[in-house]
Amino acid sequence: MIDESMMWFIRGNEFCRLNMFKEALECYDKALEINPMFVEALNNKGLVLKRLGMYTEAIECFNKALKINPRYTKALNNKGIVLYKLKRFKEAIECFERVLEIEENYIARYNMNLIMKLLNKE
Repeated sequence: MIDESMMWFIRGNEFCRLNMFKEALECYDKALEINPMFVEALNNKGLVLKRLGMYTEAIECFNKALKINPRYTKALNNKGIVLYKLKRFKEAIECFERVLEIEENYIARYNMNLIMKLLNKE
């Protein structure tokens, strides 16, 4: 049997798939009210905020997840992507490098190489 926080998390994921982001945020918030240490809910809430262009709030969610689990590579990678969108390239690269210190991750490597190429063209 799944606990209540997981139920809200799954519901939030379903709303995301339907592009119903306001409803997804509400579900992730309910999951986090029940379990504030739920790093996956923090990460997914950050992703929704990113989609809504709320980059500062998204970074806050990723930072909270990383405070709970500093080795949570999904949050590190997603934080790097948001920092890239904010043109904070050095910080974004640091996030991707940290992911690669923890695990071999082709997405983080790709994102880091993309930024490096962009910076070399400038």
